[in-house]
Formats: sequence, structure tokens, C-alpha cells
Amino acid sequence: MSSQVSYFDQATEISRLLNIKLASRKWGNGRVPMCGFPLPHLDKYLKVLVQQHKRFVAMCEEFPRHSEEGTRTFDRRVTRVVTPGTLIDEPFLNPFENNYLLAIGIPDIGEALRTDYQVGLAWIDVSTGEFFSRSTSIDALRDELAQISPREVVLDVLLQQEKDHLIYEALAEDDNFVSYIGPTRMSPEEINLPSDLVAIERSNQGNFPGEPDIKGRDASLEEASAIRLLTAYLHANLLEHMPILSSPNREASEERMQIDSHTIKALEIREGFREGGTKGSLLSVIKRTVTNGGSRLLSRWLCSPSTSISEINARQSLVAFFLSRPHFHADLAEALATVEDTSRIAQKFMLGRGETADLLGVKRTIRVWTDIIKRVQHEKEMELSECSKFEVDDWKSLDALISRMESLDSLSKRIGTALDDKPSNDFFESTSTDTGTVEENEEACGNEDEAILRNGTETLWRYGTSKWAIKPRPQMTEDPIYKVINGRHPTVELGLLAAGRVFTPNSVALTPTSRLHVITGPNMAGKSTFLRQTALIAILAQTGSFVPADFAVLGIVDRLFSRIGAKDDLFHDRSTFMVEMLETSEILRRATPKSLVIMDEVGRGTTVKDGLAIAYATLHHLVHNNQCRALFATHFHELSDMLGYPDQTRRNFGSVEFFCTDVDEIDDDRFAYQYRIRPGVNRDSHGLKVAQLAGMPTVAVNIARDTLALLKKETKTVETTLVDSFK
Repeated sequence: MSSQVSYFDQATEISRLLNIKLASRKWGNGRVPMCGFPLPHLDKYLKVLVQQHKRFVAMCEEFPRHSEEGTRTFDRRVTRVVTPGTLIDEPFLNPFENNYLLAIGIPDIGEALRTDYQVGLAWIDVSTGEFFSRSTSIDALRDELAQISPREVVLDVLLQQEKDHLIYEALAEDDNFVSYIGPTRMSPEEINLPSDLVAIERSNQGNFPGEPDIKGRDASLEEASAIRLLTAYLHANLLEHMPILSSPNREASEERMQIDSHTIKALEIREGFREGGTKGSLLSVIKRTVTNGGSRLLSRWLCSPSTSISEINARQSLVAFFLSRPHFHADLAEALATVEDTSRIAQKFMLGRGETADLLGVKRTIRVWTDIIKRVQHEKEMELSECSKFEVDDWKSLDALISRMESLDSLSKRIGTALDDKPSNDFFESTSTDTGTVEENEEACGNEDEAILRNGTETLWRYGTSKWAIKPRPQMTEDPIYKVINGRHPTVELGLLAAGRVFTPNSVALTPTSRLHVITGPNMAGKSTFLRQTALIAILAQTGSFVPADFAVLGIVDRLFSRIGAKDDLFHDRSTFMVEMLETSEILRRATPKSLVIMDEVGRGTTVKDGLAIAYATLHHLVHNNQCRALFATHFHELSDMLGYPDQTRRNFGSVEFFCTDVDEIDDDRFAYQYRIRPGVNRDSHGLKVAQLAGMPTVAVNIARDTLALLKKETKTVETTLVDSFK
């Protein structure tokens, strides 16, 4: 058909959603509403309906049918229903992000009323075929949703009548789009799952095509329920495009750093606050990927860093390897930049939607794939023959990757024969890449320190239009420590460099005898930045990256929590202080001795006395119950006296230390912030200086200054009494 036309009530709704003209035509004795648009505009309007308005769109196709009389007619049938989570190859599909469809399985819906009740998660990106499963608790479901970031969530239709179910609290947090599918009950034989995974096979023996054939490979009952739910939903909507599902990658919670939903947003890991999208986020700052699949993988790694030291070291070894061989790195990056998004192309063929252009893309990618293998082998042979100190261990991680790259030449030849495509030249020969002279290679390989530390002290990694100094890679350990010398906030540093300013680095050392640091100081003096950079360095290190610091030894963090920045949530009937308390309570309930916690201004949203009491109770719980590594920034300098500073060991707070920032007073009207963290307590927050910087009228500032002096005289006696009561 050359156009898409809708009639009756559907036409009225579609014209409103798409902002197109509503017309009418004669039908019988009356007129019926109608609207439509040219078929070439289908993708444009499909994006509006599916992504913006969350509507399901049924795609109908015509199929010729020949009768015995020789007449030709057409059958029309729905071949696919497009939903937000089942996009395949639509032009508006973001190539740099996964488009996940998530199913949440609950074996017994009537009993799932406790926060510790286990539920199953199964999620898939239909466009790439990436398929995962995991078990979690309802209490941790909100964090899982933030990490997975699904475009659509599927629930059992029985839950549609249980609107007070705890699962909806987690789903409502980020306004997740929810769909429902009819229940898929399992037989007693399928419920018995003694071994390792859930096998997914295409089977027509009483099941849907592609439906899980649960064979007892140690999948939990809730995971099996989620996978069955996901497969039923895919079958109901993909119909003739239902793929053959591979076995899901089963992710255990202990294998990844758990980052709660608030922390992912507060640290701006994936999205920035001000602009929306990735601008200003950690992802935008460190992203140097040249392939779409690499961008999607990096985003996933940042939100769920590894807790395996061997895995982290393997990634860091690759970073160090290519950092010491810049020309080799440039060659491979140039080659990878030419490959197609093969995971999505392969999935298109799995779904029966592949085209000739896709086959050519696969053939070109195979050529680059083969050339990369040859280039790596050539580099290794050259280094072996030219370098006086050839280190076999340097190549272990890269050799492990290359060993997984099987030859696909036969497939390339078959495609070329089928398409009568002429062979192309070797990528590296056609681009005439200069691999350098023997003398240059010997100079690069002869002294590893010179190769890595290009100017004698540091390597300079191009950071947009500026440069970011990379120092030796962080050392990872299982001990509960965190030692960083001259660490920097990657995003803030980039912003300062762009403005011609320099970032002030800071050091931190969290050890078993100094687990919690209380940080006081003026507003705008860098306390929050220091807290955030501490968390971001841990994320980068466990992702496998080098970190912005001179030196780093980091103990594995199993869970990362933050209580930084808060705003009201009127839609969910929560004041700013309520949001703050919800975040605080979650930290105190869930932090473990291997966790890292950063907390800023706990208790600020209520009266001074209430806030001080809550801040003290929070510190007490972190020290004696959670026993985790923590940074606690506050303007309640009275806490230092309540904890016994400077001799806090006498009050059983020996693992607490105190640090602060300061202000340099130049004269009455001029001052400068010291962004360096130093030991001690700052008992002046210099709030009036910030008010002055913000442009508050001079008259108002003077009144505030006089009022502050009066209040200090009146509260001095009260503070003395309060501190004495803790002795």
C-alpha cells in the first residue's frame, strides 16, 4: 500500500496523537472518521506512537493467494506488534544504548508481600539478542531497574488487579512503562530445577516457538518464571519474527558492584542533570569507543562494575598494553571504526528481516576482523624480534581475546559468491598505515617507563580539546581499604579545563582504623565534589579503567551508596526531607563492611536540634553497625565535640577521623576558597560569603552578619551543655 489509513474511533485517537488532519468518508448511510499518512512516513510516526506515547502498533502485511480458478487475491494478517521494548531495526533505535525488555517473575503472587521476597528478572535486547537473567529481592528491585534501564517491563496479568503490591512501588520510582501478559504456568517436572541454568531451545512440542524448555540446570524458580513470562510476551508480539533465544547469561549479584538507583542519578554516571542525555555524565567524559557495541558495553559496565579482581586486572592489563603502544592502538581503533553493528545485523537475520546491504556489511566486517587478527600477530612478531625486553605476560590478555576470534573467511566467501561481490584489499594495506621504523619500535619497546610516561612524569590522554593525565593503574585488593593520592573528579576537571582553570586534587585514606571521615567546611569549598570523586574513582577502577589520580590502592566495593543532593518528589507525596530520610534509611539497612558510603548534609532539612540528632545517630550506626568505609560531610560542627574530637577513642569512635576545607580571608569583602582537604574541624560554614557571591543586597548581608553574631552568643552556652552531656 502507498499509504496508511485508519477509520472509526481509532482514527480520532491517531489524528490527535500524531497531530494530523482528521477527515471523514461516506459509509453506508452515514460518515465515519478517517485519517492517514504516506507510507514513507511510517518510521516517523511509529516513533511518536511507540516511544513518545507508549502505544502498541500492529503491523499488517499483504500476502498473495492464488485460487484454482487462477484469480489472485490477498490475505492480510498481523505479522508483528511493535512495542517500546521489542524494537528490532527501526531507524529511531538508539545505536549507542541497549533497548531492554524486562520481565519480572513472581512464582506465587499472593505471597510476595515482604521486601525480602525473591523475584526473578529476565531481560533481553531484541535488536542485539543479548539475554540475561538474575534473582533479586523486592527491596533491591528499584536498584536493578536503575542499572538495567528497561524501555518496557512485563508483569503477569494477575498482578494487574494487585495495585497495592510492593512491586509497583519500585516500578513507580522511575515511571517505568508496564505491560502485562497472560500467566504461563509450569508443570511439576519443570519446577524441579536442580542444576545450573535455564536452557532455551526452539521447540514445537506443546510450547511456543522459542519458549523456554526448562530442563533443570539450576535456575531458581523465580528466574524460570521470569524467562517464561518474557518468552510468552515476545511470542505474542513478535509473532512471525520470533527469534531462537540463546541461553541467558545468568548474572549473580555478588559478581557486580551494586549501585542503588539514587546513586546512579546523583553521580551522573549515565546521564547529566542539567542537559539531560549523556552530556555532563561520567560516560560522556570517558567514552572513547569507536563502535556502537562498545558504547553499549561501556554503559553497562559503568552501572554494574565488576567485583572480581581477576576480571578487573585483565581489563586493566589491556588498558596498560595499548597505552604503551599508541601507534598499534591507533591502527586497531581506525580499523574498528569501519565495522558495522554486527550484533544488530545478525539479530535482524535471526528475525527474518535481513537485507542485501546487511550481508555486505557482514562481509566488510569479516574482512576487518581477519585483518585485525593478522595485524595483532604481525605486531607481536615485530615486537619479539625488535625489542630487547619482550614481556610475554604483557600479551596474555590480548592473546586471550584473539583466541576467541574464530576465522570467518568461509562465510565471507559464501556471501561474496552469492552477491558476486569483488574482494577488497587488506584494510591496513589499503590505508597505508605507517608502523614506524625499527629504530622507532626499539625506542618505544626498550624502556617501558619511557613508553608509558611520555614526558618523563606522566602520560597525557587527550580529553576532548584538553588533556587528562593518566598515572599508574590502580591496585585492587580484597582488604577493606581505600587509598588515593591526588585524586580528581573527571567531569568537574574537564569543565574547569574548558574554562581555563585548574582542578585542585585531594587525597584520601580509608583503612580499618580510619573507616569514616567527617568533613566540615564552608559552602562551595568542594566537599560534595570530593565525595563524588571518591565514588567515581571506585567505579572507574572496578570497571577496569585507569583512574584520575597519582596513586590508588582500592579494596573491592560490593555496594556503593550516596546521599547527596535531594529535592522534593511531590508526585509521590514526598517532601525534600522525606526523600533525604528514605535514602539515609536505605543506606543504614543495606550497607555492608565492604561497602562505600558517601553522605552529604544529613539532617539539613529540619530543625537544627532534630537534624543534629539524626546526623549523630547516622554516624553511630555507620561506625558500630555497618562498619563500612564512609565519607560524611556536614555543617554540624558540633558533631566533632559529640564524638569526642580530638580524642574520639575515649568515646568508642576510634575509627572516625576529621577533615575540613577552609577559606582564605583577604579583607572584609574579599576571600578565596581553599579546595584542599586537611585534617581538623572547621567551625564556620561561611554561609554569608556565599550569599554575598550570589548577589544578595548589601543591606541584607549586613543584617545577616549582625544577626549571626547575636545568635552565636546565645547558642554558645547551649552547645557547651550539649557536649557535656556526651562526656
